[in-house]
Amino acid sequence: MISSNESDDSAEGLHGSRKRKRNPKVWKDNKRKTAALKGEAYVSTSGKRVAPKSSGSPCGCKEKCTEKFPDEEKTILISKLYDGRPKNERDIFLQGLIEVTTISRRRGRVQANAKPKSASFKYSILESSRNRVAVCKRAFMSIYGVSHKQIQRLTTLLVTGASPRDLRGLHNNRPRSKSDEVLMRIREHIERFPRKSTHYSSRVHQYLDARLNVKTIHSLFIKENPDLQHDVKYEFYLKYFKENYALKFGRPQVDVCSKCERLGAKIKSKDLNDNAKRVATAELIVHKRRAKNFIINCRISKNSVKIDLKLPVLL
Repeated sequence: MISSNESDDSAEGLHGSRKRKRNPKVWKDNKRKTAALKGEAYVSTSGKRVAPKSSGSPCGCKEKCTEKFPDEEKTILISKLYDGRPKNERDIFLQGLIEVTTISRRRGRVQANAKPKSASFKYSILESSRNRVAVCKRAFMSIYGVSHKQIQRLTTLLVTGASPRDLRGLHNNRPRSKSDEVLMRIREHIERFPRKSTHYSSRVHQYLDARLNVKTIHSLFIKENPDLQHDVKYEFYLKYFKENYALKFGRPQVDVCSKCERLGAKIKSKDLNDNAKRVATAELIVHKRRAKNFIINCRISKNSVKIDLKLPVLL
């Protein structure tokens, strides 16, 4: 690693970033997923407008199950089911309203190779008053706005005694994703480089040595971690550096002080003895402390002037 004799070298952590931070909440895909989770209207990826979740058509059975609930009650039932609940919670709630029963009567099948039913099911609606009302399957699907495929999945799991579990996005088919261990090794490597802070600017910036650049830092990282040679390419390292750090390389000319340069040259000089170098080092430390206090006093004065300008003026 490249070392520095500057007394203001810093090993601080993250300090902003040079690249705009990602905000997943405003992404179109995430907005679409959030709307679908809440049962609200949204536009699909194909550009088709999906209507908000609502109760369907009447069931048409002789009991007229859907007519037992007024429209206001149906709206309340839909909103309770889709009020930001995760899919697992919705499925468990719906499965709890389905009861497995034995088949009381079997009818002859039209097709000889048709598979006979293994169980029968009873459906109920949970009213706002927490009372269960028995309904037919069509009414259950219509009032809660679920499809036949969803009901078939829940009943199949109910027969086997399993709870529904949403497995979407849990696959391991993400070859480009980096583990937390790899990211931690990258971060620790960057944090080890000494930094210098600006003295004479209104905004504090941190700089790495002028002989460094991201390409060089990445090469040093690969030398220390040869097992990550194929996993951490330069493009990924550069992206991580820009998104998580606001570090610059070198030092701006406005930050150059003639006294600092003169004392620094004395300290690095091979012609001076150790006594003279110690004196120069002490003088440099005192000089930097005075400069720092001067900058602090300037900022305090600047802030006080801003406050005075905000006060009302009597004419």
